[in-house]
Amino acid sequence: GEPEPLAAAHALPAVLSARQAPALIGVYGPAADGVWRETARGFVVPDDWPEQARAFAAKVD
Repeated sequence: GEPEPLAAAHALPAVLSARQAPALIGVYGPAADGVWRETARGFVVPDDWPEQARAFAAKVD
């Protein structure tokens, strides 16, 4: 079936907004040969992600 367009949504889907870890998302579109290809990608992160990343980095050192 067709993928659900995220760009048309007014808010993030609950599955993404409830995550406590980054989520990699991709944007896909049909190519001339009919195959869906990735055209962009990005991360959705929680609002406090910078603090979480610093805390994780401090534990690793």
